[in-house]
Amino acid sequence: MRRSTPVPRRRPGSAPAVLRGIGAPTLVAGWIAAAVVLGQASTTPDADAVEYQIVEGHVFPITLAQSRRERQFVQRMDGDMGLWFAEFDVGLRSMLRPPRLAWTLLVLSTAIGVACLHLAKLSAEDTDD
Repeated sequence: MRRSTPVPRRRPGSAPAVLRGIGAPTLVAGWIAAAVVLGQASTTPDADAVEYQIVEGHVFPITLAQSRRERQFVQRMDGDMGLWFAEFDVGLRSMLRPPRLAWTLLVLSTAIGVACLHLAKLSAEDTDD
């Protein structure tokens, strides 16, 4: 019969190292992703357009916020709360399309990266009681 010996557990990395390992790549990857999204952004008309207006050969998209007729239709069908939800939906979707998506990625990755790096700094400080 073989004697069983406990296997020493591998100690995980220290908290500051782990937080730095999360914060720095998040910061760098977010900035790179924002640059790629901004570089790939197309100049097509707005996808949130409810109608288009053509003036002297130029096409101008008209969004829900700019179209009085569409706003009245949504308000008549769904009430004030439905109009609020429609405007919120348009605003949220616009944040997830280029070029606003680049700013969203930039702000979120910077906030998460800086927060992780700050927490790493705080956890690395020696506390003398």
